[in-house]
Amino acid sequence: MRCSLPLAIALWLCLFTPAALGQSATLTIGGVEISTGMSSDKALAGLAACCVLKSMDTPGLWQIRDKDQHASLGTIRVENGIVTRATRNWGPPMASQEKSVELANALYGLVTHLMQKHSNVSCSLDASEMNFEPGVSQKGVDFLCDDGEMISVIIDHSLDGDTASVSEVLNLRWQRHFKRSH
Repeated sequence: MRCSLPLAIALWLCLFTPAALGQSATLTIGGVEISTGMSSDKALAGLAACCVLKSMDTPGLWQIRDKDQHASLGTIRVENGIVTRATRNWGPPMASQEKSVELANALYGLVTHLMQKHSNVSCSLDASEMNFEPGVSQKGVDFLCDDGEMISVIIDHSLDGDTASVSEVLNLRWQRHFKRSH
């Protein structure tokens, strides 16, 4: 996915509202495609086949858990026979709260840093995946700003194990490129 807008808007649109970019607003939870506006009966029946649904205190709000009850997969809210909201958990399982908090703090720090430092520049968001040889691959997300700074999130997978990094990168070539093109 690639988009280029002022940073605060780009982060919101790229990360939270795919429908605004012309993509279908769907989430896959437990192998079930869920979208806002779909029939709540269809959504709940699909989720009940793969997951455990737990009614929450708020009317129409359901927690979605995997069958063994160890991981919260997300939530779904239904009103007047349609899905009005759905969430999908991306972090480590709830049983691993320490890792979840570390991940959330890193993402929070990344986004607040970008918004504070780059509030008046445009940034683009790009995701990539590369396979180098059997068993060796790399996935990454780059926030590249037109002032030449980039935040890079990289996950390396190799036969020796997985590693990850979140790095702030300055590159003179990018700075020169953006000065010429703007």
